[in-house]
Parts: sequence; C-alpha cells; structure tokens
Amino acid sequence: MKELTKPILNELIDKVIIFDAEKVGGKRMQRIDIYYRFVGLIS
Repeated sequence: MKELTKPILNELIDKVIIFDAEKVGGKRMQRIDIYYRFVGLIS
C-alpha cells in the first residue's frame, strides 16, 4: 500500500469519538478517540 485512501480508512476505522474542548494551562485541548476494527482503542 503506497497511499492511505478514504476507502482504506473506512475499512480500518470502526468509530471516532470527539470530546468537548477544554482549556488546560491556558491552551485549548480536545480529546479524540479513534477505535480501529479488530483492535479497538489504542492509547
């Protein structure tokens, strides 16, 4: 595989969860969890 295309991503990723943004130390931080098929969440 030379290129990561949208159809390939659709096969690899099960779901994406985006959390509310918050300020930490004066900076805006936002948590995003990506769940992969057959693997789950990789932390």
